[in-house]
Amino acid sequence: MNSSYSSQRSLLQRRNSVTRMLQTLLDGAAVLGIAYFLIVRHTGAVTAEYTVIVLLLMGTLAVVYDHYGIYRSNANFTRKALNLLKAWSLTFLVVVLLGFLSKNADHFSRLLVAELYVVGYGAQLVLHLLVWVVQVKFMQRLQAERVVIVGSGRLANYLEGKISNNPWLNQQVVGCVALSDDKSDKVQNVQNAGAEELAVSQRMRQLGLLEQLPQLIEQHKVSIVYFAIPLDASEILESLYFKLLEQH
Repeated sequence: MNSSYSSQRSLLQRRNSVTRMLQTLLDGAAVLGIAYFLIVRHTGAVTAEYTVIVLLLMGTLAVVYDHYGIYRSNANFTRKALNLLKAWSLTFLVVVLLGFLSKNADHFSRLLVAELYVVGYGAQLVLHLLVWVVQVKFMQRLQAERVVIVGSGRLANYLEGKISNNPWLNQQVVGCVALSDDKSDKVQNVQNAGAEELAVSQRMRQLGLLEQLPQLIEQHKVSIVYFAIPLDASEILESLYFKLLEQH
């Protein structure tokens, strides 16, 4: 990989680390702020009992959110919102159960707990949406890494779809490279591709044959090569690996 792509990838990794840290701090501040506001509104002052329950809530939230990978995953926003709801709900369930088991549930306002659950999730959802939008805008401003896929058919098209539909990869598939004629026959027999599969494979631009790959990498300024081939054709990997070792 050339230096420009290496520096861009490093910048992206640092940006993701900073974003995760920022999101964690925003969520924690939002939950604490909302809890303080609601407690003062309902009781007039933050009592020792409410201080303990808030600290317990924050500690449980940290453990549950880490279990669900809330700050590690780069899923689409719908899935992120669903995972956030699951993690937030489980956090509340654990805290409520601990309150009943310790026989301290009567010390707390059920209305306050319900409001904290609803408003807390809504605030976090808005914050995650804002950070997600900023991340997407940032990704769109970066130059995408150019990708070529070795292989064709269902597997190659599945991989192309996953790459193209994932904005966090910041990769652009420029096309695919077909195996040489004898390997193409082997791939065709292994995959038993029908007319529908062949029609789908035509959506991805075929750049050339496998033996032309080093030249195609230079021509299309490719920085990443993916292999999407059946196991029966895997013997081509070793020789191709050494060919590309110095180039990429």
